[in-house]
Amino acid sequence: MKKKYLVLLLIAVLSVFLLAGCNLFPPKPEPEPEPEPTLDNVKVEFSKEYRDGDRIYVKGGDNTITVTFPAPVTGMVQVDLSDCTGNYAKGGTYLFPNTDRTVWTGSVSFVCGYMPPYTPCDTSCHPVDKPCCATTVTIISGACEADTCIAFPVIVDCDKPFAELEIAPKDCCCSECAVTIKSVADPEEEECGVCPPSLVPCCGDDCSGLANWKVDVYRIKKKAYGSVCGLYGLLDKVAFADCCEVSPCVKLVTSCEGVDCPIECTLDCLELEVYPDGNYYDEYYYFAIVTLKDNVGNTRNYYAAMVLIYKYNKTKDKYECVVEVWEGCCTDDGILWVDPHGKDSNLIGACKGDSVTCNQPLP
Repeated sequence: MKKKYLVLLLIAVLSVFLLAGCNLFPPKPEPEPEPEPTLDNVKVEFSKEYRDGDRIYVKGGDNTITVTFPAPVTGMVQVDLSDCTGNYAKGGTYLFPNTDRTVWTGSVSFVCGYMPPYTPCDTSCHPVDKPCCATTVTIISGACEADTCIAFPVIVDCDKPFAELEIAPKDCCCSECAVTIKSVADPEEEECGVCPPSLVPCCGDDCSGLANWKVDVYRIKKKAYGSVCGLYGLLDKVAFADCCEVSPCVKLVTSCEGVDCPIECTLDCLELEVYPDGNYYDEYYYFAIVTLKDNVGNTRNYYAAMVLIYKYNKTKDKYECVVEVWEGCCTDDGILWVDPHGKDSNLIGACKGDSVTCNQPLP
């Protein structure tokens, strides 16, 4: 009798589950799919990069690339780079893993420009230079469901920072003179949206941006090296004996640095000695090195040689400070001293796009 009731009870329970559409033995839940790698969980770093919000800047030329995955990778990992127009793919570069195959490292070279395709109208086969252009970085790995794990743009910066600077004398007390080195404004360009209109500073970087600048002023004694005499002799054989590197024989007089434009540095008042011609001269020659660096590491150096004179001006009937300036250009044979802005100009450097270069020899 009891067995009969148990059978009836079991039938009743089964009927309820069937009517309710339930299953006594539900299927095992399927595992959640692994998230596809994205730029958030696949970390890509370059040895010469600068990040500004969503923008990634890389220095033109050779870079070390490191790709870190959230889990070990099977198969190989490679990186592809497009041309800076993003239209023509290049061959991939294979990366090398660490022990657990999560971090892959290799070397890539970013080129600022591209080779245009051959057409009947253009058979020049000359590369097109693009000093601040975008290229696409594509990471391909066997760990991903698709061949392409991630693809993202970077801005390739081959553009060096720039500045045009004026080296001007400043009168002090008695026979003392000071010198200021200061970036100037572009006389041909006005800043938009500013009232009253103001000139655009001739200083900065048009790609990743100016990171910092530094002005170092050195001196070398005129009569300290025997047979080596004269400004050019001392500069070439003593001050810059090792190509464009400053010799330890010279003394650093003052140094200024900053992170924004304008650039400004002052060589404090220096006492000059009277000479038989009635003018006052310093016993030293001075030279300055202005170094500008952008956010990915592109660097530009400007060189200037200076002679200070406290000179009698017949027209004004008084003594005044005068500084004679020559600009230096670093070459394979050392510093080439030039006068690109003209004989009586105290300017060095150039505004962006300016045709003035240091390839013009002294007259």
